[in-house]
Amino acid sequence: MLIIDCYNVLHTPMPPMLAGLDEAGLCRALARTRWVDRTGGIVVVADGKPKPLPDDRSGAVLEQSPVAGVELWWSGPGRSA
Repeated sequence: MLIIDCYNVLHTPMPPMLAGLDEAGLCRALARTRWVDRTGGIVVVADGKPKPLPDDRSGAVLEQSPVAGVELWWSGPGRSA
C-alpha cells in the first residue's frame, strides 16, 4: 500500500502539466500510475473534511476518490492529516 499526504503533494512546485490539481485530480493522476497494481492500492490522506465539488452549486462534496484503485481519506474537521 502506498500512502500519500495530499497537502504535501498539492502544495509543492509542479511541472505545468500537473499544476492546479485538486484532491480529485490527484486521485485520477495516481490511478494512471504503475503503483495502483503493485502496492495493493493507493491511499491519499487529506486534511480536514471533504471539500465542495468545484462548479457544483448543489453543495455536494468530494467524500471519496472518483476512481478505483485510489482511496481518499479525510482526517476530520480541525485535524491535520
